[in-house]
Amino acid sequence: MELVLSPADRAFRDELRAFIARARPAWLADKAERGIPFNHEDEKFWQKQLEAGGYGAPAWPLEYGGTAWSPLRCLLLAEELALHQCPRQLPYGLGMVGPILMAYGSAQQKAYFLPRIRHGEDWWCQGYSERDAGSDLAALRTKAVRDGDQYVVNGHKIWTSTAHQANWMFTLVRTSDSGKPQQGISFLLIPIDSPGLTVRPLLAIDGNRRFNEVFLDDVRVPVENLVGEEGQGWTYANALLQNERLMIADISRNKKRLARLRKLLATPRYDGSKASSDIGLMRRVAEAEVDLKILEYTTLRFMSEVEAGRKPGAEVSLLKIRGSEIGQALLALSLEVAGTAALPFAPTDQGANAYPEEYDGLLGLVEEHFFYRAASIYGGSTEVLKNVMARRLLGVRA
Repeated sequence: MELVLSPADRAFRDELRAFIARARPAWLADKAERGIPFNHEDEKFWQKQLEAGGYGAPAWPLEYGGTAWSPLRCLLLAEELALHQCPRQLPYGLGMVGPILMAYGSAQQKAYFLPRIRHGEDWWCQGYSERDAGSDLAALRTKAVRDGDQYVVNGHKIWTSTAHQANWMFTLVRTSDSGKPQQGISFLLIPIDSPGLTVRPLLAIDGNRRFNEVFLDDVRVPVENLVGEEGQGWTYANALLQNERLMIADISRNKKRLARLRKLLATPRYDGSKASSDIGLMRRVAEAEVDLKILEYTTLRFMSEVEAGRKPGAEVSLLKIRGSEIGQALLALSLEVAGTAALPFAPTDQGANAYPEEYDGLLGLVEEHFFYRAASIYGGSTEVLKNVMARRLLGVRA
């Protein structure tokens, strides 16, 4: 892997920076500078800007309206968007269901959904977890019973991110109880406005609505919304989860966190000193930075292998584990350096908070720190992923 950018890649990065400077309006830049969280309208606006500029689906093949960029260039785009504090591209459509539809969807599904995902017309959520089926996803109990040209779906999903903003949900349902639990699972696409589907909020301690419960009571779904073959949903879900763990290494957002930490280290404290004079603290910062650089190179290596046609296996779980650990370390360090300056909460779904102007840029740090503790669980809990790697890669048997 070439670790130094070529002249062509440096020019590409300059093009990205010029595009962001042109396309990002002042009001959006002001929200980023002050640390005010982006809302869903901001995300929709920015996706349309990216698509109009030719950056809407960088990892997608040309035949589906993407740019087919190399893994390095996709990472450069994500890095520039993060460092310039642009609204992030939510992964549920572009990085999750989109690639699954390309690989397993019908021609009609591809023709209808893929352009709408790119243009930000459809917004997706992932209906996987249930009360007793999170890390043990094969234990899911939401049922879909075939009734003519429809499935009748009954069940319950929990921790469904952005379900209150989405208009579609891709979900795993049980279509058979025979054989191994994994063999009876199918992959369905369900409109959020379907009769019998109810979305209920799960508010976080900071007042924000990130998660939801989804109740399905006799929800009728056309058979044409089945992706691939009935009973093969476990295979498709595993492919999706490996893609998710490639993305969930969070390289770009961790670089943004590192940049914020460096800024904090250079900011004088109340007595005129700087945190950067603390040798022990700086050693911990250096260790986190080295870990992040190693993770970046490892991610690029995995991405290059995927580009060459090799399907990712259990080893990509390492990226998710280390990405969450490094992010947690950077946030903890930032809180330690910022001290009481990190305490004011950013505006939430429940209303805005008053705060002095000098806290601009630090808004949301405490919320991000506490929320990101969950990174050890979502997308695959650390303990479970370590066990999976031990079994599949090292042959360890409990």
